[in-house]
Amino acid sequence: MKAKDLLAFIPEGDLAFLAAQTQVDHQVKKLSGRVMFQLLLLSLLDGGRASLERHGGTLLLAALPHPG
Repeated sequence: MKAKDLLAFIPEGDLAFLAAQTQVDHQVKKLSGRVMFQLLLLSLLDGGRASLERHGGTLLLAALPHPG
């Protein structure tokens, strides 16, 4: 089964609800919570061997809050 097939099982409304509850999309322009979830799922399906660099790490790291 492909990641795309698994994502089709998750209703869009559920992803929107989770995004609203966690406020993950607050002040986000490009890397939405939905995309982060897809990257996480892809990483899990890859057997835990995925790296941020391999799956768009520069975008992920840029989106993370910086302390200070």
